[in-house]
Amino acid sequence: MAVMFALKKLSISTFFILCVANGIGEGGGAISGIRDEISDPISVQQIMDTPKDTSPDEMMMQHAPKKSTKASRTEANPSGLRDEEIGTLPDNDEELGTLLLVAKQLSQDPLALTSSVLLIAYLCAQLMINPRKKPATEDPALSQPPRPKKTKVMGKSQFAVSINQKLMALHTWDELLETALSFQGRTDVVNVVTAVHRSTKLALQHGSARKLTKDPRLAVLLEQLRQFLAEEMPVTVRTRAVGNTSWALAKLSYREEGTGEDALLNLLQDAFVTYGAQFKPEELMNTVWAFAELSRDAKENEDRALKVAKAAVLCSGRFPDFTLQQVVYFSWALARLSTVSAVRADAEVVTGLLGFKRLIVERAAPEIASLTTKNLAMVSWATAHLHKVRPDSSVPVNQLLAAVAGDASRRGLQSFAAGELASIVWALSKCQVSHAGFYQLFRAHLKTNGTTGFSSQDLANVLCAFVNAEAGDDATYQVLADACAKNRNFNRLEKTMVNWAFTQLPRIPAPKLQ
Repeated sequence: MAVMFALKKLSISTFFILCVANGIGEGGGAISGIRDEISDPISVQQIMDTPKDTSPDEMMMQHAPKKSTKASRTEANPSGLRDEEIGTLPDNDEELGTLLLVAKQLSQDPLALTSSVLLIAYLCAQLMINPRKKPATEDPALSQPPRPKKTKVMGKSQFAVSINQKLMALHTWDELLETALSFQGRTDVVNVVTAVHRSTKLALQHGSARKLTKDPRLAVLLEQLRQFLAEEMPVTVRTRAVGNTSWALAKLSYREEGTGEDALLNLLQDAFVTYGAQFKPEELMNTVWAFAELSRDAKENEDRALKVAKAAVLCSGRFPDFTLQQVVYFSWALARLSTVSAVRADAEVVTGLLGFKRLIVERAAPEIASLTTKNLAMVSWATAHLHKVRPDSSVPVNQLLAAVAGDASRRGLQSFAAGELASIVWALSKCQVSHAGFYQLFRAHLKTNGTTGFSSQDLANVLCAFVNAEAGDDATYQVLADACAKNRNFNRLEKTMVNWAFTQLPRIPAPKLQ
């Protein structure tokens, strides 16, 4: 590019020198031999105004007098055809002739020739010493005036996230409620659900769930949540809110005063019925379990539990998405739901529960060894309850329970909590599964460790299981009789169970229950 530019400058300068030289040598006038078409002198100002990227030949043509368009179109060439009808380029011939004339004039005029040689030498030296640099491309960003800095404004979603982080960092439900309400009007549904869910967890940890239930600040949060649930929101946000809130209210044994369509529990139930198939596994099992627990407080809650059960049995297509642990917890939730009388009386729901029982057994049986002791107890108790709803020999519940008893025996009963052993032996008894090895180890465990850790319900269940299976001995029954005599927490049903068991054991004196 630098060479081309130098040549352009050289051509222009040479032409100018020739014109001056001619003027000096001949007293002015046109260069001899140049045709009339270019006889008009080109002014210095015209040459200087020519763009740099214009070639000398183009410049000459631009400033030359224009031919008549009419003549060019009508004047025939020697062949009898117009110029545009043949492929010749007459302009190139004219340019070549002009250059030859310039060269001829240089050879005849010593002054012009000397000036041209000096000019050529100067331009070559200039190119060698200072090569032309490409113009630097200006950064558009630098060419623009600086924009004024905007003050960063935190959006609502960012603000809501910051609130959630504060709520999760608190360690008492009292300050959690206080903090949540201090942002009232600026929180979203996620913040309110977090406040309700986490405050319930903290209250359960500190044994103050009843106190939390009576706190008026919780009622304010629940009213906010009710209003949020009545509005539009993404389905994923709604399912999360329903799962966590339902779980919290069930843990708090929540009783709602209002029973209208816009009541909180109705909104939670309606959301599950509408979007049940889109609930994540954890959200699904939390909601099912929660409505099973809430159904024990009032007749309207039992009706809600039935609606939830009808929606739940339609979610079998989600079962492949469950992990093994989620299968266990979901089986527990379904079993709790199956204890509701309205649920057991509905043929459609019972059929659905039977389908789930089959899926649970088929999934859990091959992986018994990978379950924790708690999970073994839960799946045993759950499948036994589901089996009670509609016994079906085509579903191998007995094989599952036998596998659980065998695995527990191999692990050693000392690795199980008292309540876990009670759940397993109760399931074996209800489904009439005999496992001599497990009962033998359980007897030895009771004689060595006693009944420490057993609740009143555990004692009643273990006693009746041994009696039904005829798997006890006098020493075992005596240990259980002594424990029953010391227990002061039996309810009416449990007392009935204990008294019945000892009527089947004439050699063991029945304990006096308190």
